[in-house]
Amino acid sequence: MLRGMSGRRAALFAFVLGTAACGGAGSEPASVAGDSNAPRAPSTDAGLGTGAGSSEHTSGTSGTSGSSATSGSGSGTGTSGASAHAGDAGRDAPTMTLGERIATIALENVGDGACSTNSAGGTTYETSCTGNAGSPEYWCADFVQWVWAQAGVDTSSLDAAAGSFYLYGQNNATLHTTPSLGDGVVFNYQGGGVAEHVAIVALVNADGTIETVSGDWGGVGATEAAFASTSQVTWNTPAYPGIEGTSPAIMGMAIAGFVSPAGSGTPLGSSGADGGAGCYSDTLGKEMPDNACVQSASDSAWYQCDSGTWVARDADPTTCNGTYPLP
Repeated sequence: MLRGMSGRRAALFAFVLGTAACGGAGSEPASVAGDSNAPRAPSTDAGLGTGAGSSEHTSGTSGTSGSSATSGSGSGTGTSGASAHAGDAGRDAPTMTLGERIATIALENVGDGACSTNSAGGTTYETSCTGNAGSPEYWCADFVQWVWAQAGVDTSSLDAAAGSFYLYGQNNATLHTTPSLGDGVVFNYQGGGVAEHVAIVALVNADGTIETVSGDWGGVGATEAAFASTSQVTWNTPAYPGIEGTSPAIMGMAIAGFVSPAGSGTPLGSSGADGGAGCYSDTLGKEMPDNACVQSASDSAWYQCDSGTWVARDADPTTCNGTYPLP
């Protein structure tokens, strides 16, 4: 079960958003009033539905939460969303793609602040709580970096500046124009490693719209410490067009590009060597190509990557393109 379904997140909650900025070193604070947001707790089997739309960067009225579905719903048919996988494989088995893993971890932390207890039991996202001379800093990039690291991505070349993700994409040839699940989406890139915001793509719909999860969203206060102390991890819904160069109203900033983690081979969710999407293996700790067959460390059963999803080996008639037994 996602952490968003338990404890203090068991019910829907509302956040009051104020002025905002998140870009890290070199970015200028935004100063546009926002509105309220009511993220919903996701279902245990997957999917993001429609939801409350808000932003500290744009004014307007809040929406209401919608239903979740395994394939996702919203502005179009959901094709790729975070999922909590049940069954004998478990989270320690190869049950999620890397993109699903990133999106799931991001959603597990919705509602948390810069110094809250996170889903891994810590009390900060990278340097979110202390990076501003011992006080909270603008931490949208801290959040995305932390989530990627929790999913097993090497984030040593990233830092607290949102623009570091754009540079990362350029340096690792993972900067692209279309969204994939688990990507970082950079907003208002100004060059020289300076951007206003970075968020995580948590849902990609068939019509190209996306939903994102943002750290450092909705704070109030004129100083960096005041804003960062009152902002939270927020689910940016309803879905909005994932088109480079456009400025979705819910975000109030222009999409500069999408960045996938290095080492995933291809942008998350795109075709692997056999034509289908690859799968992230928790057992092996890396992304595997389509039709790879892996023996799970949690139950010793065999699973095959089938177009981005792990399925029982005996359920897929396709020949394995590689077999990976337990040592």
